[in-house]
Amino acid sequence: MNNAVLIRKILEKLQDVLSESGSLLDEQIGIFKILGLIRGNNIQQEIIKEEQNMPTPYDLNSLLLSGSYGKGTGGRQNGGNNER
Repeated sequence: MNNAVLIRKILEKLQDVLSESGSLLDEQIGIFKILGLIRGNNIQQEIIKEEQNMPTPYDLNSLLLSGSYGKGTGGRQNGGNNER
């Protein structure tokens, strides 16, 4: 299994498990990036690349009820990749 596939699977699992808490998800992805830096071999760059490509889950009910709809929430796909 190559690095990109493994990284994608880890990010998908983190997203599945932590989908209810965006801040906890961002924190755990930050820790994953640090581990990638320690591992070397450009692993951290691959993690960042895969994170930027992963879909951002949206709870439409909370977006509509909070009034955030249409105001630009600045998620991952809008450059908010939360690098630490």
